Amino acid sequence: MSSCSPQPLVLMAGEPSGDILGSRLMAALKKQAPNKFTFYGVGGAEMLAEGLNPFFPLADLNIMGLTETVSKVGTILKRLRDAKKKILQLNPSAVITIDFPGFNFRLARALRGHGIPLIHYVAPTIWARHKDKRGVKFAQVYDHLLSLFPFEAPFFKDVLLPISFVGHPVMELSAPQNGQPYRDIIPNPGEKIAIAVLPGSRMSEVRKLIPIFQQTIHLLKTKYPKIEVKIPVVPEVASYIESTKNGWDVPVEIVCGPLNERQKIYEQCWLALAASGSISLELARAQLPMLITYKVSRLTAFIAKRILAIKYVCLLNLLQDKLLVPEFLQENCQPEQLSMEIIKLLETPLRRSAQVTATQESLSLLKPKEGCPSERAAQVVLTLLNSKK
Repeated sequence: MSSCSPQPLVLMAGEPSGDILGSRLMAALKKQAPNKFTFYGVGGAEMLAEGLNPFFPLADLNIMGLTETVSKVGTILKRLRDAKKKILQLNPSAVITIDFPGFNFRLARALRGHGIPLIHYVAPTIWARHKDKRGVKFAQVYDHLLSLFPFEAPFFKDVLLPISFVGHPVMELSAPQNGQPYRDIIPNPGEKIAIAVLPGSRMSEVRKLIPIFQQTIHLLKTKYPKIEVKIPVVPEVASYIESTKNGWDVPVEIVCGPLNERQKIYEQCWLALAASGSISLELARAQLPMLITYKVSRLTAFIAKRILAIKYVCLLNLLQDKLLVPEFLQENCQPEQLSMEIIKLLETPLRRSAQVTATQESLSLLKPKEGCPSERAAQVVLTLLNSKK
């Protein structure tokens, strides 16, 4: 262990999923290199708990979609300037940008040429778009990529950008001891049935999905009068979701807490109704059957249909190129369709069980050959920094 004072290291997350990645990377770095770094940057509750010194709140960047981004462009540009200024003042050992490429790539490009190693955690999804040139752009800016998925490396081979598959931190979550408790049971309509509702981590997606989810549960109440809703939330959208509580006509429990609190919620639920995103991996790790939904503005959807090159949006489906988890997107994200699919899942234990078994196969692809994902990511970062010296 070095006797020198800790070196500044910057980590930049832009959303709650990145906050989790960042916090686990910080914990692994502290374990492998005690007292080596002082952490600065942007993150949420998880990274703050690990000792991050924040530049500004994560909520300032927590947006999604083309039209939503346009309305926040002033704030984004100001935060870009703020972050660049603070980083150059710190002159850190490295800057690790975590996902959120719309903001983070611009920040990294602004920092290029200042002698600071630039690492990006979560490779850009160039495999998801037609003629995506971000691989070339990232190669011109970054020194290294940390990849969550095993199929990504070949996409960066031609642009000569070094990339390391480190695995996905969801594999570090503990799996249920005895599996999902309701897997083989058909619910009695007269008993309590808890549904996990996860409308997203960005305010724009939450505003669109909450009314749809409320109507879905309202339809289900006709068949299951004692249905209950449990909503695990991240701090960035907690107050808004709390303000919608009166819109539900069933008992609602809103839980704002760390990952282990969410896991406890999952154990109480029959299935989950969730927005598309990395939360699907978390639900699969909890062995909870799910429906995946998404809805953005018409303009964003119009553009997306013309540039996306993938058949599915759920990561579990993408990993095996199969429809393992039902997806209800845009015009198909309707209360009637969602409620009918939930009833099918509740009344068909074999369907729920088959989904859980299939999603475990997808998850198995997300573990590195050695160690756990965060430890592997920390090893790569430390090796890179040592080589730069």
